[in-house]
Amino acid sequence: MTWLSDFRQHLIDQDRGENTVKAYCRDLELYARWFEQANNQAFQPSMLNAPDLREYRRHLLEEEQVMATTWNRHRASLKVFAIWAALNGHLQGDPLSGVNPAFIEDPLPKALSAEEFRRLRRQLDIMVNGARTDVWGKQAIRDRAALALMLYCGLRSGEVVKLNISDLLLRDKSGEVRIRQGKGRKDATVKVNNEARSALREWIAVHPGTDSLFPGKSTERISQRQIERRVKAIGQLAGLDDMWPHRARHWMITRGLNELQIPLPVMQKIARHKRGETTMRYAIATDEQVALAVERL
Repeated sequence: MTWLSDFRQHLIDQDRGENTVKAYCRDLELYARWFEQANNQAFQPSMLNAPDLREYRRHLLEEEQVMATTWNRHRASLKVFAIWAALNGHLQGDPLSGVNPAFIEDPLPKALSAEEFRRLRRQLDIMVNGARTDVWGKQAIRDRAALALMLYCGLRSGEVVKLNISDLLLRDKSGEVRIRQGKGRKDATVKVNNEARSALREWIAVHPGTDSLFPGKSTERISQRQIERRVKAIGQLAGLDDMWPHRARHWMITRGLNELQIPLPVMQKIARHKRGETTMRYAIATDEQVALAVERL
């Protein structure tokens, strides 16, 4: 499909992230496949129209029973595609103007509770101290260091896997890690606290010597998918069936705001959020906090 190749190149020229380009193109391929089955003809950009898009919305939500967020992602991909198609003379107007997003309640970030965090940290120590082989021991030390960057520094899994040894600067009482091409393709420097520095020093002491900070078993660099599987597996061993890397980041931000009472502007900078409203969503009041506050009024 020439049009898909042209659209992909357009996204790349716009400096879109690699994962974003893949997601948009995958969504367009799915729509083109559905269009061909529904209309018995190959899809072309000029054929993007509101009646078909409304039917596609109904198909996904009612027949495929996808989540509202999934349809909204598809719609966003189709919207970007429609803008590109109009700019290149394939379309006139906006065929998505009457094709609505699906309503979803704004979900609160799901952070680890204090008990869940304790169990997770305990499991990491058990894996390091109870490793039966040298290989398992080194993997456990690596996993603990990677999770420390997520738990204490708020790094995303995609940022962790890109790190090199040279991105670390560890001092006795301070430390920094350089993020290259993080979310929004932005570089950043993140402070590293004592817990994370300790875990990283232990990992560096047994590091195999590659440029990558976190190599895989048989690859130069662990993949994002691999680190997600490791975090999920560690969580299951700790009794957390829904553990994934971003919950570690949620815990860091939520704890900073609620438990440590770090001022919002400071926490926003730590979290590397563009808007304070994004950070504020993590300031979740528990029933216990509300009860104590009422008693103080």
